[in-house]
Amino acid sequence: MCEADFCGEDAGAYYANKDFFDRERFYRRQEQEEAMKNRLTVKHGMLGDLKQYLTQSGWVLEEPVGKYEVLRARNKNYQWPLLIHDRDGRGCGYSIDERDMKIYRGWQRSRRRRGLDPFNPSPEEVENELKPFWNGVKP
Repeated sequence: MCEADFCGEDAGAYYANKDFFDRERFYRRQEQEEAMKNRLTVKHGMLGDLKQYLTQSGWVLEEPVGKYEVLRARNKNYQWPLLIHDRDGRGCGYSIDERDMKIYRGWQRSRRRRGLDPFNPSPEEVENELKPFWNGVKP
């Protein structure tokens, strides 16, 4: 006896469908994992402005956990913490989960209303964020 005997199909059709459904599950899972990654959304130099926006919006900033976490914030009306991660060694931005894009878009709208470019930091923002590195202070 084989698995196909329990399904009421011939073995060839059962295994063909089984492989098809396994492939579909695999690709669906892969798409979900890719949807969780949205890179280069918060460029270097814009983190200070994001922190200021979050505190004004009622978020409580917490201490980052782990090596790659740069920002962790909680809001009582939001079910999970907002997490922003840095890359290991290279890259020109911080990573933010796709689930937090609603907050990110609100921050972009806020920047647009204040007359700032929502996608790129101003030279002053970059200088303020990178000044400790230029002075030799290690993170």
